[in-house]
Amino acid sequence: MPDGRRVSGGVWPTKERAREVLAALVCEAEATVPPLDESFAAFGWRWLDRREREHVRHPERAADERSIWRSHVEGTVLGGLAVDMVERRDVRAWIVERLGADAMHVDTMSDGTRRERSTGRKVGRQTVVNALGLVRLCLEGARDDELRRDNPADGVRVPRRPRTSEPWTFLSAEEIEALRTCKAIPEDRQLVYRIAIFTGLRAGELHGLHWSDVHLDGPRPEIVVRHSRRRGPKGGKVARVPLLAPARAAFRRLLRIGGHDAPPPGLVWPAKGGGPHARGYEWQWGRWRKVAGIVRPVRFHDLRHTCGSHLVIGDWGRPWRLEEVRDFLRHSSVTMTERYAHLAPEAIHGAARDTIGIPRGVAAAEEESGHESDTGEQANVRETGAKVPESQGEPLSRFELLTYGLRNRCSTN
Repeated sequence: MPDGRRVSGGVWPTKERAREVLAALVCEAEATVPPLDESFAAFGWRWLDRREREHVRHPERAADERSIWRSHVEGTVLGGLAVDMVERRDVRAWIVERLGADAMHVDTMSDGTRRERSTGRKVGRQTVVNALGLVRLCLEGARDDELRRDNPADGVRVPRRPRTSEPWTFLSAEEIEALRTCKAIPEDRQLVYRIAIFTGLRAGELHGLHWSDVHLDGPRPEIVVRHSRRRGPKGGKVARVPLLAPARAAFRRLLRIGGHDAPPPGLVWPAKGGGPHARGYEWQWGRWRKVAGIVRPVRFHDLRHTCGSHLVIGDWGRPWRLEEVRDFLRHSSVTMTERYAHLAPEAIHGAARDTIGIPRGVAAAEEESGHESDTGEQANVRETGAKVPESQGEPLSRFELLTYGLRNRCSTN
């Protein structure tokens, strides 16, 4: 074997069979011998092939990993280094380079070719975090293969960027109406945008939505989220999402323009071949939002934020509590929902107006006696009998005599 070990091929009844087994063992051994000075990127491709053969990853997730490797490791200085020459400083330099790189969007053409185009933004921090995780796993694989003794990516972190603005946005009520009334947008596109807004479903969940999971009738109209393109929903949990009235009406209209009286079998939005659309398909959102007059950068995923934002604001009825929005959007924790908290200042101010700040029993006693509640200084002065110092006939606020806190222990008392 490449590491010097001698491996027995067993005992076989004939020489012919023994030669066949020997030839197979030699081929297997030669396949595991890495080329001299193999680059880290090249080793990564072999490592990804092995992960896929061993079913370490779901096929779709394996495709995602290959895309990450192609976009963020192949062709970089880190990827060009020999696998045993990668050091910690190289990983850190690669992170800095990635954070400053332009984000590219890959379009898959009808003939299967791939075309990259700039998005006008820098690579996001979370994208670099995901790529670093893959690099770390690959270097661990190199260590398992005894190609190196350590993993230089262990403990390396992607620095956080200072933010001066929110990384997300949402459509205003006027922009939602512009989408609905724009005659130039095909109706089927208008309907999918409206459903995305009023259900808060992710793009992948819309891709994998089946008509059998859309329940429009009965006392509890709802969607059952059990698919996301070719795999289960995010978090691996099947969820039931109540249908708001506008979403319910949009689904009914979608059935009518499709010539159906009842939900048919299959996907709600199938691709031409009958399966789900390719990853990244967004129903030409970038094109049609501009036709509706929305020229500012708004991602398709921001339609989900539009749902959460308007529920908190209360534009569609009563304002929803953050816990209610969390459950509706299926956030893993309320921390993710707290991004919308600043959109409900009136609710917070209303709560502040209803909070008197002192125990109710004390407040009731004060009201009955005709006295207003004292501040801490006023109560202390009344209790000790001290006088508030004056300056030019006016009481000094925010000042306290040195003897106030001593009370009866004061030598001047």
